[in-house]
Amino acid sequence: MTSDIALDAGTATAKIALAGPDVSVVPSSVPAGDWQVRVSGALAAAGLSSSSADAICLAVPEAWLDASVAGTAALETLRQACAQGLGIGRVTWTGQLAAVAAQAAGRHGPGRYLVCDIGASGVRTAALDVTDGTVRILAADHASGGGWRDFDASVRALCPGGELPADWYRLAMDQNQERRARALFSRVTSTPGLRESPVYTFGECRLLTGQVADCFAPTGERVLAGAERVLGGAPADIAVLTGGLGWFPLASLVLAETAGITPVTEEPAAAARGALLFARGTMRLVPSADLAPVTLPAHRVRHGRLEEVTVPLPWAEPFARPADGPLVLDEPELTVDIDGQRMTVPLPGLAPGPCVVGVRSGWSGSGALVVRPAGGPGDAVVAALGPVIASRR
Repeated sequence: MTSDIALDAGTATAKIALAGPDVSVVPSSVPAGDWQVRVSGALAAAGLSSSSADAICLAVPEAWLDASVAGTAALETLRQACAQGLGIGRVTWTGQLAAVAAQAAGRHGPGRYLVCDIGASGVRTAALDVTDGTVRILAADHASGGGWRDFDASVRALCPGGELPADWYRLAMDQNQERRARALFSRVTSTPGLRESPVYTFGECRLLTGQVADCFAPTGERVLAGAERVLGGAPADIAVLTGGLGWFPLASLVLAETAGITPVTEEPAAAARGALLFARGTMRLVPSADLAPVTLPAHRVRHGRLEEVTVPLPWAEPFARPADGPLVLDEPELTVDIDGQRMTVPLPGLAPGPCVVGVRSGWSGSGALVVRPAGGPGDAVVAALGPVIASRR
C-alpha cells in the first residue's frame, strides 16, 4: 500500500502529490463532474489505483471548511467518493490556501500569512497564522470571475486571427520579457504615456502595456478587495501569490499595494505539496478556538431493557463509532448536546433507518452536523449547528 498521498482538488485540474526522495506532483485534467471519476483519474495519472492508496489528504477550498451547509456538503461529497466510492481507508482534509501557507513556511518561516490564489475561475484569498506545526485559518474570501481563463481570453482578443501563441504566457515568463514587463507595469500608473509602450512581443503580435493592464483590471480589483477583507486592517508578515496567474507581474504589484510587502510566488502545485505535509502529520489544521464537546443522547436495548446512552461525536473523526453499530433514526431530526446545551436539529429529506453521524468544525468557530445512510448509497444531509466554541466555565 502507498502512504502519504495528497490531492489538490482544483477547478481546472486535480493534482496528486506523492512522497518520496523528492516530492512529485502529477496534474490530471480529468473533466469536472463526478468526484469518484476525477479522483480515480488523478490517481491513475500518478500511476496509482484506489486499491494502492490506504490514506489520502484532500486540499479543498477554504469555503468548504467554514461549516456552512453548502461547503460542508461539497466536502462530504468528495470525502464520500474517496472513502466509500474508492475504498480509501483514511481520508483527511485541509484548506488549499492553508496548504500553500504550510508549503511556503518551509522557506519563509512562521508568521501571519496572506495567501492569494488566482485560479482558473476566480480569486481566493486567506489570512492564516502559521507556526512550526500548525496552520490556523483566520479569514477567507472567494470572488468568482477574474481568474486566469478570463484574463487569457481578454488578452487573446487583442490579437485576433491566431497571432498570439497558444503558450504566450510561458513565453512571457522569459527573463527578458518578465524584466521589461515588471518595469513597465510598475510605472504605468505614474507615467500614463507608457500605456502605449509594447510590453510583450510575440512575432507580429505586440501587446501594449495599457491594453494588458486593462485586461488584468477585473482580476486586480478582486485581489485588492479580497486582501483587504481578510486582513481587516491587520498587517501580514508574509504575502504569497499562487495559482495560474501567480507569475504575472501586475498580480504581485497589486497584492503588494494592499499588503505593504512584496509577495513571494509559489508554483501552482504548492497546494498539493503543502497538503502532503498534512498527510504526513508534519502540519495540522487547528480550529479558531477550543471546540465544545458534542454528544448524542440515544437509547439501546440491553438484556431486554431500554437504556439511555451518550454517544460522543468526535471532531477529529469523520463519524462517530457507537459500540452497538449505526444509529437508527426514526424521525428526520436529531437531538444533540453541545457543551451541555441541548438542541434538536431538523434533517429534512433524511429517510428513517440506520445512519452514521458526524460533526465538522469551521475555521470561523461554527459547526455542522453530517448525517448519511449507513452502508449504502444516498447523499448526506447537512445541518448548521451555529457556534461551537467551548464555554469558559
